Amino acid sequence: GIGIALAQQLDLFSEPTESSDQLRENAERRVAFHTADLSPQERQVIEGGFTDGKFEVCFATSTLAAGVNFPFRTIVFSKLTYRFGNRAGSPLVRSDYRNMSGRAGRLGMHPDGFAVLLPQNNVELAHANMLVLPDNDRLSSQLVNLSLRKSILTLVA
Repeated sequence: GIGIALAQQLDLFSEPTESSDQLRENAERRVAFHTADLSPQERQVIEGGFTDGKFEVCFATSTLAAGVNFPFRTIVFSKLTYRFGNRAGSPLVRSDYRNMSGRAGRLGMHPDGFAVLLPQNNVELAHANMLVLPDNDRLSSQLVNLSLRKSILTLVA
């Protein structure tokens, strides 16, 4: 079937690692994962499989939200915090939530999209409510950090 063909394609392009073994086993079930640790070849197979509708489920880190256009209808947030990098453990900010949830229901791919949040406690529930409320994030001028003359020169240049 389709899953076995994807697994064979991953075998061709992947160096044998624990990650590539997991990718291959999951691909047989039409399930994939997408992380920054994928090799360029693995990423190409996984992303191509989603574009072609060969995968049914994708588990991903926030790397997938960075400007990609895949046919996802539903995005599930199992955690409402960052898991990696310098913000690991910090609560997800609204702008990142909107960017990631905006990957669901892309124009021309699905008539609608869904974001499912899975808060683990009352604190996360309150944070989830903040993420989905229509209020905009607070904006603050960055001009106060620059001299007026430098700001004007930057605008004119």
